[in-house]
Amino acid sequence: MTQYSLGSANISIINTGDLSLSLKEMMSVPEKEREGYSQFFEPKLQFPTQSVLVSSSGQNMLIDPSDYSLMRAYDADFASMIPPNYRQPPALDMQLKTIGVSPENIAFVVITHNHYDHISGLTKKSDGRYIPSFPSAKYFLGREDWEDERIQKAIKNEGSPEAKSLGVVKTAGMMELVSEKRTLTDEVEIVPSPGESPGHQTVRVNSRGSTLYCVGDLFHHPVEIENLAWMATWCEPGRMLESRKGLVERALKENALILPTHMPLGRIVEDNETASKVRFVPEEDPCDEA
Repeated sequence: MTQYSLGSANISIINTGDLSLSLKEMMSVPEKEREGYSQFFEPKLQFPTQSVLVSSSGQNMLIDPSDYSLMRAYDADFASMIPPNYRQPPALDMQLKTIGVSPENIAFVVITHNHYDHISGLTKKSDGRYIPSFPSAKYFLGREDWEDERIQKAIKNEGSPEAKSLGVVKTAGMMELVSEKRTLTDEVEIVPSPGESPGHQTVRVNSRGSTLYCVGDLFHHPVEIENLAWMATWCEPGRMLESRKGLVERALKENALILPTHMPLGRIVEDNETASKVRFVPEEDPCDEA
């Protein structure tokens, strides 16, 4: 876990486990266009799966709670993403406990989108049934992600991972569907950013003039920031490009930090040598790692 201060807010970045992915398999980028990036496209790369705790205005908000151990059993595709001989970090609840945060202390849970590595920790098994992991929280999901045909079909199957996570939270009356900007506190708001999924959303934290965007899967790797049209094959290209351009414009204007789920914390800076005229610069790690 790595902790940062953002104005009066505290940010805890919690890696629940690494995934091994190939950009070459994930994106349909012609070989000629990849010139200069072969070191990223040829080998499999290791990506963290990060949940984020934002402590702001006296309340705790958790973004994308993930249970890495469940991903192994989700399907063959996810199982193939587990790095060989990988030893996963402690579970999310155990890492939260080390900084004095219990499940009952979470006021808001924001789900950037409906992919399983972002929702697997929404619920837990208790006495043979699934219950919400954060009993005092209001959960926020993009409306289009809930209404997505794939999700609705999965939820009708009581044994599916989606039914055991999203379905349980919705049935419990703890989920709010978001279709436009939504203010959570004086310092935190949800911003729709479709493309990775129909209802994908990001979280903007602004405290004492410092800004952070938790951007989910708007980007998976810095090459996508340098080339905004490069994206995963499952994305909606038009909406994704629009969301990315909007985020880049805002991040530059505000000198904001950005935190994608599978990348380190960093900033977008101008660079006329890249296709998008911008590039990603990781933020220097602080000394207070937990």
